Amino acid sequence: KQADIYLEGLLGSRITKQLRATEWATRVHGLEALEALIKAPPADYKTTAGRVTFFKACVTVLFRLLQDKIVPVFLPALQVLRYAYSPTVLCSVPKELALEGIELVATQLITRAGSSNIRAREESCATIQHLARTQLGAHAVCKHALQPLPNRKSQTAAVGRIELLRALLSEFGLGDCWGLSADQTLAFVLPLCELASDKVRSLAILAVGDVYRVEPSLTCAFITQQQPHLTHILAKLEPAHKEAQAKSPRRLPPLRNSGQSADPHHPSHESSASPVWIATADGGKKKTRTSSPDRQMHSTQRRRTDSQLGAETPPPTHSLFDEMDEEIMEAILSVEPMP
Repeated sequence: KQADIYLEGLLGSRITKQLRATEWATRVHGLEALEALIKAPPADYKTTAGRVTFFKACVTVLFRLLQDKIVPVFLPALQVLRYAYSPTVLCSVPKELALEGIELVATQLITRAGSSNIRAREESCATIQHLARTQLGAHAVCKHALQPLPNRKSQTAAVGRIELLRALLSEFGLGDCWGLSADQTLAFVLPLCELASDKVRSLAILAVGDVYRVEPSLTCAFITQQQPHLTHILAKLEPAHKEAQAKSPRRLPPLRNSGQSADPHHPSHESSASPVWIATADGGKKKTRTSSPDRQMHSTQRRRTDSQLGAETPPPTHSLFDEMDEEIMEAILSVEPMP
């Protein structure tokens, strides 16, 4: 009740009642009204104190509605959260306040990232990545991906969390500055390699491989000391890592300009033609270049190839429209379709 009184003084009684309604459609209308206020705040919220107060009210509402079990309510709440943590809004509120808001909603977002509902899971992961890309820094968000699973027996929860963790590692990398240190990541992932689900074990080994590619020696030492019964994973990772390094793309030589071609048979090369003087019809002389024997041979081969291709090309096909008179064509095209 105290929260409702607080929100009524800021958002008005209509929006507050909508957000607290028992019908989920009415709660969605309340979220839409809150989103409109974020996009176009009233004059009272444009001052420094007003922006801070309004931001607190938004986080209070979102903390409640992100726990809503109805997916059609949860998804609009995620959208409002992304608007509340947009760059324009974050520039107008203290960083400490925005970080406190993330601490309030992060656990719920991480939990719903392992939801059995595909849409809720995907949108939760997208929102987490959105928050990690803001000016608040990825550390404030990524560290929550290493929270213990609420239910390790749930395959969906484990798969969703590992996929989220791998997406964050792929985008931001491994390190303390991102909230994803190598030892903490391994401590979270390695126990999942022992679960009964084949899908969870396969994804967990892939996550260990992500750490191994960046910190191979640390990974080997951690598994040997902390999880010695999982050393068989290293037997799978080391050959794959060496093979990936062997197949790494090599840098191609720089491209040459057409006038600097190293190919002696290239048409632009100076040695491919030699200057000579020939007599003209009026008795004068004109300087020209004659092709080298090699260049003449290549030209002959090209002409021969062109003639062969022309001989092998099938004759063009003719349709009825090619032989039709233009007046008939215009008459056909001018006929309107029957109703």
